[in-house]
Amino acid sequence: MSEKNIGDSMASKGGKTAAANMTPQERRDRAKKAAEGRWAKNAPYATHVGELDIAGNRIACAVLEDGRRVLSQNSFVQAIGRTGSVKTAARSEDGDFFKTPPFLTAENLKPFVDKHLSTSSSEPIIYRTTVGSVGYGYEANLLPVVCRIFLDARRAKKLNKKQKHIADACELLLTGLANLGIDALVDEATGFQYVRTRDALQRLLEQYVSRELARWERTFEMDFYRHLYRLKGWQFNPSSSRRTPQVAKLTVDLTYDRIHPDLLKELKQMRSEGGKPNSKLHQWLTTGPTGGHPRLKQHLEGVVALMSVAKDWAQFKDWVDRRYPPYGKTMRIPFPDFEDDLPDEMQS
Repeated sequence: MSEKNIGDSMASKGGKTAAANMTPQERRDRAKKAAEGRWAKNAPYATHVGELDIAGNRIACAVLEDGRRVLSQNSFVQAIGRTGSVKTAARSEDGDFFKTPPFLTAENLKPFVDKHLSTSSSEPIIYRTTVGSVGYGYEANLLPVVCRIFLDARRAKKLNKKQKHIADACELLLTGLANLGIDALVDEATGFQYVRTRDALQRLLEQYVSRELARWERTFEMDFYRHLYRLKGWQFNPSSSRRTPQVAKLTVDLTYDRIHPDLLKELKQMRSEGGKPNSKLHQWLTTGPTGGHPRLKQHLEGVVALMSVAKDWAQFKDWVDRRYPPYGKTMRIPFPDFEDDLPDEMQS
């Protein structure tokens, strides 16, 4: 046997001996550490880190090198009123990630999870922090989605006693988020806003717009139109899919015009060049985790979240203009008395 083989054999025996002398918990910790090493090898770096303050909650956040905004798992869980170890909340005992966060696996939440999580990623994200350690997080856009799940469940009277305080925390968070989009908050907290350039916008546009027509799939859910009609004081007919030109104009204003300054123009041009005048604009968006279609769905989640808590159109328009300001339009200046009409949780 060669010296190398002898050394490998001795190391293997030594590892087995050490494992045999460990407690079950120590063996689990060892397995998790090994798994972390494998995951971290190809994990993206956090280029910017910071901390949010939403409704009195301090939430650690980061922007990754691939552009994703993430909130730390520990901060995320604490912000919605959950307690316990972040590792327990993130992974099973053998070190594998849960596909759905444990705080959303309760059977009574399933109908609401199925409704809202179809448009957002709920899988934990592993990344390397600015100091080289391993970090765990959730995509920032998951936070308002989780809040809506618990608030919908509360409205339907499906929460148990142990979940009611989570819904209360979610209500405060969602109201606090009405001022600004979660991505904008992360960019401000981490300093990433200062490195965004016109070139970055152009790359983003290229990432969002496809040169091929995608098959149609429902993108604008009924809740969007139901709340739109409610806030405008119009009669809503859920059995009809016909929308007036005024509704179409409002839809464009609330979505494409607020995602990218040139997105609407580019989508219309692509539709014209593709010779498909009757196709929907969203069919010319790219798919994939960071594509234009998922971005539109995430944006709609945020808009509908604001709609669901707004009392009337004026209040909603005020909130959405501050959270998702439209490109190329002058916004009003927030004078000292500007916040007087806001709920207490939103006032600074």
